[in-house]
Amino acid sequence: MSTITIDLPPDLALRVAHEATERKQQLPEYVAQLVGKHFASDGRRQELGSAGRRAFHETASVEEWDQAFLEWVVGHEDIQAPPIPLEALRRENMYEDRGL
Repeated sequence: MSTITIDLPPDLALRVAHEATERKQQLPEYVAQLVGKHFASDGRRQELGSAGRRAFHETASVEEWDQAFLEWVVGHEDIQAPPIPLEALRRENMYEDRGL
C-alpha cells in the first residue's frame, strides 16, 4: 500500500476522525475506504452527492436501514388515520376496476 499525506482543514479532519470512530475503524483504514469507494472498480470516478457523500441506499448497513425505518415509524406515530377495513384489502376489491 502507498502512503499519501494530505492536509485537511481542522474541521474536516475532526469530522473524518469522528466518522472513523463511529464506524469503529482506524483513521487510515477509514480514509482508504472512502477513497476506494470514490472510484469504481473500473477506475472511473463515482459521483458523490452534493454533500460529498454517496446516497444512503448505496452505503447503509442492515442495522442502519433498521434504525432509519424505526425513526420513520416513530415520526408517524402522531398521525391519526382511520383503520383500513379488511374488506378493502381483498385482491378483487383492489382491482375491481380492472375486472379481475
